[in-house]
Amino acid sequence: MSSDAITLPPLWRRLLWPGLLSAIALVVLLSFGTWQVQRMYWKEDLISSVTARLAAEPVALPPSAEWPALEPDTYQYRRITVTGRYLHAHEQRAYMVISSPKGGPLGGQGHWVMTPFESVEGAVIWINRGFIPLHLADQDITTGQTDIMTLKGLMRSPEKAGFATPGNDFGFDGTLWFVRDPAAMTQHTSLESGEVAPFFVDLEAGSGPTLPQAGETVIAFSNRHFGYVLTWYGIALTLIGVFIAFAVREYKRGQPQG
Repeated sequence: MSSDAITLPPLWRRLLWPGLLSAIALVVLLSFGTWQVQRMYWKEDLISSVTARLAAEPVALPPSAEWPALEPDTYQYRRITVTGRYLHAHEQRAYMVISSPKGGPLGGQGHWVMTPFESVEGAVIWINRGFIPLHLADQDITTGQTDIMTLKGLMRSPEKAGFATPGNDFGFDGTLWFVRDPAAMTQHTSLESGEVAPFFVDLEAGSGPTLPQAGETVIAFSNRHFGYVLTWYGIALTLIGVFIAFAVREYKRGQPQG
C-alpha cells in the first residue's frame, strides 16, 4: 500500500465540501433552467394570444367599469373600435424614429401624435394617431377630424423607460415625450373630463387621413428562452460530470498501488 493511500483522509471527507458546494451550485443552475422553461412557455402563450388577437375582428372597447381590472397581458394588441371625437386642444407629441415604415412611405425622425379621444359614453382614451416626420411636424392634421367618428386600432399598455429609451423626466420640455404614458400625459394636460383609460390605442393603417401615418405599430417578441434553458441545464450537466470525474480521481488516489 502506498504512503499516499495511508495518509489520505477518508474518501467521504475529501468529497464532503466539494460535494456540498457542487450540490448548492447544481440547485441554483437547475432553478435558473426551470425558470427559463417557465418563461419560455409564458412567452409562447403570449405570442399565440397576440397572434390570435391580431387575426380576430375588432371588438368594442371595454367599458370604463372594467378598466381597473385589465391586465396588459390580456389586452395588449387587442383590436378594438371606439366612437367619439378628438380633443385636439390637448394633443401631445412623443419622439419616434421609424427605420422601416409599414403604414406608408414616411420614416426617419419624427413624432407620434397622441390625442385624447372622448367616447360617446364620456370616457377618454389616448389615441396614437400615427407618425409624422420632423419636416412635416407643423402641418395641419386636424382638418376633417373634429366630428364624431369611429376609430379602429390596437390596445397598448403604457410604455416604460428602458435601456435605450430615456424616461420622460430626461430633458422633458413639456411638449415632447419619450415614452407614452396615458396617466402622465393626462396629468400634464389637466384634462377636464371623466374617466381616462389606463391604456392607449394605436390606430390601424387606413383608419384616418394620410397624415399622421397610422399603422406603424411594431409587434415583435424576442424568444431566446430555449437557448437559455440549454445554457443553464448544460452547465448543470457539466458540473455533474466534473464532480463525478473528481470523485473517481479521489477514489483512485485512495486505492493501493500495485
